[in-house]
Amino acid sequence: MRFTRRQLREHLAATGAGWGDTQLKVHLARLVDLELLVVHRLTSGAFGYELTWTPPTTGEVGGRFLAGLTDPTTLTSEPSTHAPSAYDTGPAGTPGPVVGVWSGPGRPLVGSRSHPTGDAHDVSEGPWAGVSRVAAGGR
Repeated sequence: MRFTRRQLREHLAATGAGWGDTQLKVHLARLVDLELLVVHRLTSGAFGYELTWTPPTTGEVGGRFLAGLTDPTTLTSEPSTHAPSAYDTGPAGTPGPVVGVWSGPGRPLVGSRSHPTGDAHDVSEGPWAGVSRVAAGGR
């Protein structure tokens, strides 16, 4: 079975499930990742999708089912003849502390938080001396 995203969106809208284009793109990408759909590039530039499985012919047509899983009614309830494995009954992994070690004391204070003397924006000395006066129209 082959279809385009537009055909699927129109079908969903007709059934009252109106999905948006982005929502449909994300869902179809998930189905492609699960290998339930194959993507084809059409000559029009659109994407076509193809089902990689055939719906079951038994049961209710259009009903829900799980693709690729064994029908549970075909399973037998005979006891296993295999010997039980020798599993360790203890907890998995090596025992260790529940919580890790305490973190360090943190970073030391570097420098002071404010300028001890004068204004932080005072540029009367240094490479910017006189720039504020020229900008203000002074000499």
